[in-house]
Amino acid sequence: SLLGSYERLFVDQCIGCGRVLSVEGHVPPVVRVWKEGSGKEGEEGQWEPRHIACRRNE
Repeated sequence: SLLGSYERLFVDQCIGCGRVLSVEGHVPPVVRVWKEGSGKEGEEGQWEPRHIACRRNE
């Protein structure tokens, strides 16, 4: 669930830059972007953590 994806807020690395805290202001990756599963059996989608700045740079 979306809410459950924030349980590891200060542990999960940003998908964009690979850091836990952003360079701009020591902020954790608070943005969550849904990524669909590949459609293979048993593979579900997941929420990917990103920093606000990394989300803008997509």
